[in-house]
Amino acid sequence: MRCLFIIIISQLFTLLSFAQDYSIVKIPAELLKDANFIKRAEFLEINIKDASHVTIKHTYALTILNDKADPYAEFTSYYDKFQSIDDIEGKLFDASGKELKHVKKKDISDLGGETGMGISDNRTKNHSFYHKDYPYTIEYTSIESLNGMFWLPGWVPQWSNAMGVQQSKIIVKTPAGYTLRYKEYNYGGKAIITDNNGGKTYEWNAENMKPHKLEPMMPHWSRVRAYVALAPSQVEIAGFKGNMTTWKEFGTFLYQLTGNRDELPPEIVLKAKQMVEGLSDPFKKIDTLYKFMQNNTRYISIQLGIGGWQPIPAEKVARNGYGDCKALTNYMFALLRAVGIGSKYAVINSGDDGLYTDASFVSNQFDHAILCVPMAKDTIWLECTSSILPTGYLGDFTYNRPALLIDENGGTLVRTPTYRKNENLQVRQVEAIVEDGGNLKARSSTMYTGLQQDNLHGLLTTASREEIMKVMRGRFDLPTYDVVDYQYKVNGGRIPELNETIDLTVTGYAQVSGKRLFLMPNVLTRSGVKLVVDSTRRFDVELDFDYVDTDTVTIRVPSGYEIESMPKSVNLQTKFGGYINEYAFDNNLVTYVRTVQQNHGRFPSSDYAELAHFYQTIYKSDRVKMVLKKME
Repeated sequence: MRCLFIIIISQLFTLLSFAQDYSIVKIPAELLKDANFIKRAEFLEINIKDASHVTIKHTYALTILNDKADPYAEFTSYYDKFQSIDDIEGKLFDASGKELKHVKKKDISDLGGETGMGISDNRTKNHSFYHKDYPYTIEYTSIESLNGMFWLPGWVPQWSNAMGVQQSKIIVKTPAGYTLRYKEYNYGGKAIITDNNGGKTYEWNAENMKPHKLEPMMPHWSRVRAYVALAPSQVEIAGFKGNMTTWKEFGTFLYQLTGNRDELPPEIVLKAKQMVEGLSDPFKKIDTLYKFMQNNTRYISIQLGIGGWQPIPAEKVARNGYGDCKALTNYMFALLRAVGIGSKYAVINSGDDGLYTDASFVSNQFDHAILCVPMAKDTIWLECTSSILPTGYLGDFTYNRPALLIDENGGTLVRTPTYRKNENLQVRQVEAIVEDGGNLKARSSTMYTGLQQDNLHGLLTTASREEIMKVMRGRFDLPTYDVVDYQYKVNGGRIPELNETIDLTVTGYAQVSGKRLFLMPNVLTRSGVKLVVDSTRRFDVELDFDYVDTDTVTIRVPSGYEIESMPKSVNLQTKFGGYINEYAFDNNLVTYVRTVQQNHGRFPSSDYAELAHFYQTIYKSDRVKMVLKKME
């Protein structure tokens, strides 16, 4: 009877927590400032029954204040053979808190299957009230079940910097003898842990969280908001069982999924051996097989059943000519093994968010697979989903972050390469002529290396020439200009290099007034960063990568001019980087040299005033004009 009483009281508490007045007047004024929407209440309950079964009940109510928050008003939940959605309920309320609509099962769409990016058996259930009379409130409740436990949802009370939070709570229930692993980020409190019939109950709460304006060069919002990450101790999926308490043990579990799937057709083994025959340099062998893989396969996302976590056998990739990141990585592993070169399958978190992978919290933080090839004096990393990256170069998608190497001995966490200043270059030479009326003709020759060439290289290899020219004509901070011609050349290598040549004309670049000519020596490379000193700065400063930009500009002006006013050179060195420029004029030729260096890193908010001064100096100096006067 006592247990039944506790259950009834728990259910009553959940119901009462949402039987509330959603009138807009019930929102504290301090939560409305800078907000696009308000989380009125949230209750997330995770019930871990055993290592194989979990139920998740999530109820939340949001007041949508304007159209910027409309995407948050849509309900979306994913499911597959390992995760089911058992129930969904939804309600719509007006500004006064009056209920307008109630979701019916027929109103919920069920989408999934093959997409333009690949094939998947993942599906989504979606619903939207499509309401536009602001403010309004939506409330949704979903109940889900996990069949097998490879992950646990985390708790994020504040989904966006433009969200105010009245109340948010998570409760996690575990059975007797179960160890829940968790880590609190930016929370400011500790879990409330109580005994629960031999098991434990963990609780976290948040109330009255104010919205925050985003600040220039702050860390990504996901890294400064309050967050509690959860992870299981024992993992199980599709009959595979393992442990996640150490990286080594987690790697052992993943090896069960990835191992023994590297058999190749005999003809591919023979071809691989023939391609490297006569090559003594291991790197050349790797390079040859990597290019073969790039030229003979293509990336398609395939997420079918356990295949969402397990690679397709190498034999199927060889015959079909396609695969996802896991399959292509495993295929490259097999090609190297066929010629006696050992490598390691690695899982990694990709994109910008992957830079924040937490090596101290063992959990499934990974969404991508790449290949690591250890060598006697070096390590070669291979991005097997790319058809354009040179051998050994990862680019900004997976550089400088933890990766979990997997083999028969378990998992080993290592860090992928970073790229330093002298590897991330933009070296530009501009030769220009100013005509009598002030128009300018220029040729720009630029070398980009490392991370500085990534975006441009991607554009050049995916867009048509017409699309590229359209981008070029809107790329520079210039008055009316036209790109007359555009050429590029890509050079491979461990640090890729892209060389670009642009011929352009600029109308009215120099201003002619009587006898004077007003000329900006910096033609193409001007900083667009304008920072204002903010005494209320809250967040740290984060600069994402090291780089060096160097410009050498020569501008020939019409004959008969002499310098009337020459800008002063600048040499500014700070913890964030450095800025130097120099000017010269001789025999109708203006020479301008500019160098900017950035140091990556995270700096305290107290450094922001110095940072603002640094970028203000660059912004202003980049736009300084010299004055030339026509000689009598």
